[in-house]
Amino acid sequence: MKKVSFEYGPIARGCYHALIVSAVFIFVLVPSFFVYYILLLVFLGFGLKYFLIQTEVYTQWQFLLAKLDKRKNEQMYLGFRKRKAKEITKRDDHLETMRQKMMPKDK
Repeated sequence: MKKVSFEYGPIARGCYHALIVSAVFIFVLVPSFFVYYILLLVFLGFGLKYFLIQTEVYTQWQFLLAKLDKRKNEQMYLGFRKRKAKEITKRDDHLETMRQKMMPKDK
């Protein structure tokens, strides 16, 4: 069984801490909703990570991000090759001539 390295990012952690701090306001403003709010916080704190890993939603999300990154990198590479076509062919020609010069001469 492979281990999935899952960590919440700084934005998610910050939102969770804000939700914990706002629990005081929920208790004061809407006391009947407080129990459900605490259950939501417990699920977000302890159950969401396990749920995402077990249902493989996290793995699918990572696969999607990797696929998008690969597509973007290919577009950037093709754009670079298109912009620098003259320099690249000049370099390749120079390398070929240097390789030919380094070859042993026939006697």
